[in-house]
Amino acid sequence: VQVASDLIKNEMSADFGLLWTEPKNYDLYRRSGWELTPNLVTLYGDASNPKRYEDEAGMVLFCSDKTKEARETIASSDIYIGTSKW
Repeated sequence: VQVASDLIKNEMSADFGLLWTEPKNYDLYRRSGWELTPNLVTLYGDASNPKRYEDEAGMVLFCSDKTKEARETIASSDIYIGTSKW
């Protein structure tokens, strides 16, 4: 997890990473800098009538300065991820 997190932050020039996981995995991801975002709403499916993804909790890896500054806004936003959850 640490190697993948470092890759996202340092090699991919990503603003942030987003994943969903079960509670048993929270600590694993937290150790690599991921933050639990219980107020983040993930939407997918038809863009005109998206469904909420509620199977697992979202975690965010804030990478860029601009997303770190907007941490609170992002962590409580609605994010549309496209037509598929994968």
